[in-house]
Amino acid sequence: MIKYLDIRIYPSQSLGKTGFRVLMLVFMLPAFLIGIYFSFRGAWPVAGFLGLELLLIYLAFKISFISNRVSEHITLDEKILKICYHKQNKVVRTINLEPTWLKVQINNNPRPDRLALTSHGKENIIGKYLSTEERTIVAEKIKNSLHNWKNRYL
Repeated sequence: MIKYLDIRIYPSQSLGKTGFRVLMLVFMLPAFLIGIYFSFRGAWPVAGFLGLELLLIYLAFKISFISNRVSEHITLDEKILKICYHKQNKVVRTINLEPTWLKVQINNNPRPDRLALTSHGKENIIGKYLSTEERTIVAEKIKNSLHNWKNRYL
């Protein structure tokens, strides 16, 4: 089976595991020193609150990392364009579209820079987390693939 398009879209994540560890060390070192200082001065509850703050920062980053484990897999074969929405390595939703009448649009209204695949009056938004430039690149790839699909017998 010939695939005219096979792309995966991921949100960009600027902070990797090593960067996260370094950032947590940057937070922990001053908190540790401040906690020791105040403990020796008799204000030992400060150390506990600093530890609680560090725990909350750690949890906030972990929740952010977990929520960014999403992707969209778009394929176009000889019969159908398929969009699979993944969350944490599981398929959440799959949409099959007939490519003959499919339109690729970057809408500026009502929300700016929405990449939509429209077919038979239904609009499917893709790449919500992409930048404007990335949406344009993805839209061009899909348009080119649809053009190749429509002209495959010429």
